[in-house]
Amino acid sequence: MFEFKKILLPTDFSEFSHRAMPYIIHWARTFKCEVHLFHGEKEGHPENDADPRFEPLKKELEAEGLTVLTASRSGIAPAPTIFHYAEENGIDLIIMATHGNRGMIRFFLGSVAEEVARTAPCSVLTLRTDEDPLLFWEKKTILVPTDFSRPSEIGVKVSAELADHMAAKVHLVHIIESTVPPSLFMHGVRSYYEMIPELKERTQTLMQKIIDQEFHGNGSYTVREGHVA
Repeated sequence: MFEFKKILLPTDFSEFSHRAMPYIIHWARTFKCEVHLFHGEKEGHPENDADPRFEPLKKELEAEGLTVLTASRSGIAPAPTIFHYAEENGIDLIIMATHGNRGMIRFFLGSVAEEVARTAPCSVLTLRTDEDPLLFWEKKTILVPTDFSRPSEIGVKVSAELADHMAAKVHLVHIIESTVPPSLFMHGVRSYYEMIPELKERTQTLMQKIIDQEFHGNGSYTVREGHVA
């Protein structure tokens, strides 16, 4: 059973970082979570867990009947500071808004959300901020990519539990990579289908097996060929 009892919302007190608040409220209500509001400062700044800048967020959450803790820590960079706080306090889930930058903007500026997602000791939910946050709960469809590996098996189990909590639909997707290794390409192989003609049918059988076993038959799937991302 995957339980989310402690949620961490990192904030720099900007309007942008506050856009995660509706998700926090709905998530904390659904899973009966304790909410940790966290601010990371550069080294040398005083740490103040009672920073008055937390108050508007804290009051908004407490008005929803949620338990809220606030914390301020200093470190060399935001992501490691968030990592250490999450590890020390047994955080189950970090929720962060992301700009969704691409190309040269991401190259030069980097992404704190991306670094946290790669290094955090717990699950991380990154949110796009160009959509109505309440649609996250109204759409209630979870897309679950799988390559049948152990990590993707864990993702399937988590999504099954989330689907139960949220009364959500689940759609599995598996992509058969369209780019074959150079060693095969040099021998005239242009597609994995050429090597295993029944590959798609085998994959569909595996997908249906997952739906039957993990989702009690309530789900759908897609198998496609292409570039995975």
